[in-house]
Amino acid sequence: MSGYRIAGHLSEGHQALEIAVPPAMAPLSLAEAREHLKLGRGEDEPGLARAIDAATAQAEALTGRSLIRREYRLWRHAWPRGGVLRLPMGPVIAVSEIALLDDRDAATLLAQEDWQLTEKDPGRVAPRLGWPPVRRCYRSIRIRYLAGYGGRADLPGGVRAALLALTAWHYQNRGDRGGTMADGMPEMALALLAPYRRLVL
Repeated sequence: MSGYRIAGHLSEGHQALEIAVPPAMAPLSLAEAREHLKLGRGEDEPGLARAIDAATAQAEALTGRSLIRREYRLWRHAWPRGGVLRLPMGPVIAVSEIALLDDRDAATLLAQEDWQLTEKDPGRVAPRLGWPPVRRCYRSIRIRYLAGYGGRADLPGGVRAALLALTAWHYQNRGDRGGTMADGMPEMALALLAPYRRLVL
């Protein structure tokens, strides 16, 4: 199994996203990638694992989606204007907790009947009657949620095909650190991922 490393923190000024529970596996197995590249059994497995990791990171960055199920922790300083919480890195499976924190880091959970997950992809959470006042200015709101397609078998065919193409490209171009993320990437992989890119309105 690949080591599957993914960025653990995403900050956008008014909020910060952390991985609370990482994915249990990479979206491609070493055996799948080895077969696609026609490599011998056990041949350069560390290099192949790094190529899978790089392909996964690129696919998730380009689509704004979590490929394998994981749990996120989203921190916000205040409620959004308009009241609707937008959850990054879908598709959202479920929201397990929304909590308010005070100056002593004591958390008060909001009752689940006070809010609802209105959309899963992209993830949207809305209050039923309005959000309660925050209790401090920094990281005053904590949201925990599950996101991802599920396991390897749940990946859309187009995403899996793009991952195989990206993994092959990274493996064949290992050691090259120049250019931007999309420079030299296989056009087929970009085209396969295009329908899965999230549009945030």
